[in-house]
Amino acid sequence: MQKIPIKIKNGLTERQKLILKNLIESYIKDGQVVSSEKLRQIIPLSISSATIRIELVNLRNQGLIYHPHTSSGCVPTDAGYRYFIDSIMNERELDLREKEKLTRQLSYLTNEHNKLIKTTVRLLSDESANIALGTLPNGEIYYYGIANLLRYIDSDFMESALDAIEAIDNFEQYRDLLSSELDGRKVYIGRENPIKEMDNYTMLISDYKIKNWGRGVICVIGSKRMPYQKVIPLLTYVSDFLSGRI
Repeated sequence: MQKIPIKIKNGLTERQKLILKNLIESYIKDGQVVSSEKLRQIIPLSISSATIRIELVNLRNQGLIYHPHTSSGCVPTDAGYRYFIDSIMNERELDLREKEKLTRQLSYLTNEHNKLIKTTVRLLSDESANIALGTLPNGEIYYYGIANLLRYIDSDFMESALDAIEAIDNFEQYRDLLSSELDGRKVYIGRENPIKEMDNYTMLISDYKIKNWGRGVICVIGSKRMPYQKVIPLLTYVSDFLSGRI
């Protein structure tokens, strides 16, 4: 339930950060292991493949990436994703068009709270291409997009996907656990997840509070390859809208 501890000696150099950033963004985009040659092609600086290979060894030694067996390329570890989100990724705001689209679809439901949360969940799922879930103050739970979870998995992960879906079906048992430690927005990656059945996935969760109605949570659940730069501001904006902060 705690953040993944990242033990980095003397910090990362700017070049190592650049390599890690491009490796993670490439892996998020296409799900393919990333080689030194691929990085040489996509990094917007002149760095030799040999130098990149040396830096990949350094990043592996720091626990931020690893070699999947049978592959010569690298992929991020949970700690790599955590470092990316906390220290490298530039979190963007939604642009005006995106904000107007969301506001337009939610504004007319502000006096119908149950429908508002249900619509919010569907919008989050559609816009993020992941599972979205929302809890109501009365304990009711809405979720949408289970099929999205299955798009990212192969046969090796089928069992963990079924465990995650079962946890979502029984989400009410985790309400108190999540709400007790939630203050604003949190991002749980892999084994950080307080729901152990989801330790192969990412969960973004935020609380909301609607005046004269109550408090609940909304969250997005999906692959660790989630496009964080898009989904994090999406969840933040929706949470702020529900809570009347915008």
